[in-house]
Amino acid sequence: MRELHPPEQELRAAYTFIQNSPFPSIPDVVNKIAEEFSRPEPDLSRLIGLINSDIALAGLVLKSINSAGYGYENIESVQQAVVLLGLNKVKNLVMASYVRHYLPTRSLFAKRIWEDSTEVANLAVRIAAELFDVPLDEAYIAGLMLDCGAIFVAERMSEKYDAVFQMRYERPISINRIEDYRIGVNHSAIGYLFARHWRLPERVCLAIYLHHGTSCEKIDDAPLRSLLAVVKLADYLVMKAHTGIDLDHSMEQIQHIAKIKGELMIDSNELVHLEQMMN
Repeated sequence: MRELHPPEQELRAAYTFIQNSPFPSIPDVVNKIAEEFSRPEPDLSRLIGLINSDIALAGLVLKSINSAGYGYENIESVQQAVVLLGLNKVKNLVMASYVRHYLPTRSLFAKRIWEDSTEVANLAVRIAAELFDVPLDEAYIAGLMLDCGAIFVAERMSEKYDAVFQMRYERPISINRIEDYRIGVNHSAIGYLFARHWRLPERVCLAIYLHHGTSCEKIDDAPLRSLLAVVKLADYLVMKAHTGIDLDHSMEQIQHIAKIKGELMIDSNELVHLEQMMN
């Protein structure tokens, strides 16, 4: 089994990068919510009150729940969401909602990455519900945050990075090494640090870091393996829909999709069915 966390060299490069472009600070209300969730027995009334104390946050949470493929479309209050979904799912959606609000997306390139990420998140939820016993909230937030590191790089060096990031279409396995060579840091390591900074679940943090290159058979942690497989497939299908790439686009692409199919134990017909879910 390979080491799942970023090696020291990658972390150093990522830390150096974010020193010049610090991550958004975590709002006080989010810290309070995280602290309450960390208690052995969270106070439900206090949690609902904290979420509702920020009107914008409450609205974002409800919007995410009603649009994330949970099967609910008319949840009208945070209290109703907690009753229907449970505390843990709502916690992750709270964090996802705040991250969406605070991620920098000033450049057109960064906005495009974020739009793609939203599609990946929504599709990951549908794939998780269809194929695996993967928590839908984890599938959503991992899909949403999959390329969050690329947004930070894009905000710093939009024109230079655009050409590099597009290489992930043909080089989905080696893109991190290409980024390390071309710009001195890779978006997966930055994304991992950002997810840790925002106190996202460790499994989500690792899925963000490992989604390029790592084969699931090398991972002993079954829940992580399933989550990683789901978000990798969602990312691939969104990428294919936007670029029109074929399965024989490049040797790396062939290897990438073959590994995804093997990880999920699906054949070409099932893959076509999942593609049709996007329509």
